[in-house]
Amino acid sequence: MTSDSCETLFEIGLNLLAQDQFGEAAEQFSRILSVEPDNIEALRKRSQAFFYDAEFEKALADLNTAIAIAPDQPNLYIDRANMQIILDETADIREDAETALKLDPNDSAAYVTLANYWNVHFDLEKMAEMINLALQIDPNDFAALNYQSYIFNYKSQSKESEQCLNRACEILEKKLTKENRDYDSLIFYKIISFSKNNFELALDIGNEIIRRFPKLPFTYVNRGQTFAQLNDFSDAQSDFETAEKMFDQLEIKDSRLYCGQAEMLLRQGEPNRVCELLEQVFGRIPDNPAALIYWLDAAQAIIAAEEKSIDIDKTIDKANHLCQLVPNYYHAFLLRSLFLAQKNDWHASDDDFEWAIDLLPKTTEYQFIAAAIAYNTGRYTTVHKRYMPARDLFNDILQREPDNIDALVWRGMTWTSLGIYDCAVKDFSRALELKGVDADILIRRASALLGLGNCSFTCSYYRKAIADFTLAIEINPKDSKHWFERGVAWFLVARKAWFGTKKSLQNSIDDYSEAIRLDSKNADIWYNRALSYWFLLNIDAVIDDCSAALRFNTNHIDARELRAQAYRRCGEIKKSAEDYLFIEQMDNRNH
Repeated sequence: MTSDSCETLFEIGLNLLAQDQFGEAAEQFSRILSVEPDNIEALRKRSQAFFYDAEFEKALADLNTAIAIAPDQPNLYIDRANMQIILDETADIREDAETALKLDPNDSAAYVTLANYWNVHFDLEKMAEMINLALQIDPNDFAALNYQSYIFNYKSQSKESEQCLNRACEILEKKLTKENRDYDSLIFYKIISFSKNNFELALDIGNEIIRRFPKLPFTYVNRGQTFAQLNDFSDAQSDFETAEKMFDQLEIKDSRLYCGQAEMLLRQGEPNRVCELLEQVFGRIPDNPAALIYWLDAAQAIIAAEEKSIDIDKTIDKANHLCQLVPNYYHAFLLRSLFLAQKNDWHASDDDFEWAIDLLPKTTEYQFIAAAIAYNTGRYTTVHKRYMPARDLFNDILQREPDNIDALVWRGMTWTSLGIYDCAVKDFSRALELKGVDADILIRRASALLGLGNCSFTCSYYRKAIADFTLAIEINPKDSKHWFERGVAWFLVARKAWFGTKKSLQNSIDDYSEAIRLDSKNADIWYNRALSYWFLLNIDAVIDDCSAALRFNTNHIDARELRAQAYRRCGEIKKSAEDYLFIEQMDNRNH
């Protein structure tokens, strides 16, 4: 075969690659290599064809051969490093990237590759150093711009982050013509669109990538994450399952798949499943910061739901591990502060909280995170409260952004927790003026109005709360909590305003009945309806509802005590005594 024939075959191979006919392209390059085994470009292109066809071992073998033949070509080391880190995020690719830099100190791609390595290992300082060097060499390197945006975002420099993303998009849109849409550029275009929250465009690009490169499992992980952001959990799960099967067939264990699934499960409100899922990652990569962060976020959500399923000692161990791995990451210390508070280790919790605040960029987004953690730490404990620092942080935000609805709502919640209900009502009312009718804010304002009502001699605040609950019910009639809360408000009206007591009590019973229809296993609702029946002197209904409450929560002391009183009133002294004895035994166990 002549050199001219090899050149022709090379052009045919390139055309087949462009047409996504990877097997056929590999055959053309193989024909060249059968007569020119030292043809470096043929080896590179065949490696690329093998990679797109999910023949990863063959792809790496070609790059290894090429490097053995031409050890002075830096692009070969970059190709191998990038392929290795795609196939195994734990791969130590520094030697290849550093070798490339020794051969060509002005190779921006080598710096970007090193930055990717430090990104995987969550060392953002070293990552930033590499990206700055890459951009000094090539200010239009879209991959470097994408990573720099990520770094700016981490530092809460949102304006600078957006500028980088816009610049990278501009470069890519010029590069990605109809005829030239290479894999690497498409991947970064998809990532950047995702980062800009343009999920519809990211999905379109993800669809194109999968259509053209259907054998690459990583692309299904990326599209699954996009579906999850669009709350299309069915399609997201389908993509994750497809990726998992492909990884299994290829004998690749990829924690990025599990982290993508974890993010979806957190959005679906299933934190317990997140913790179970990520244990598979820790068995292989115990030092994976991303998996640790998802695990701890899930633990926080479990605590927020006031569940008892979390092992707090194990959680603190994982938080310690994350703080050691990323000692300047504020979120790790905020989370550990919360978990230490659960153990009543207030001194250590305070130290972590103060350290996190020092690390935190003083911008709205990050102050929100700190204030929310401060508020929740107070909420989940009774001895030690952090509502005041939470309020101060929300005050700082609202001084800069007086119409920030989220800050108004959160500060309103903080005022409510502090028992300063008039300030809470003002914040919720202002939020409603800005946002319009919103069920969640109405419920919060109604709860603050109930607090004001408890401090008042009239029922006016209770009746205002009932009006808010009513509006919330009209917006979302299927939420049992709304019916329950309005039932409580009617009961309070009945207790405070003796005139019209029966009508208000009947209103509360009607609301509790609707709440029971929507949530029949909630012991608190059954108990509250029993309480209303008690004041209407319907003793049989009291016994029935208390018994229902105790079926769903045998340790519901209030329901058992009320039933004991009802039994005694109707002359069933033995049954009353049994309930009082159970309560006494419970008290003895608790002490």
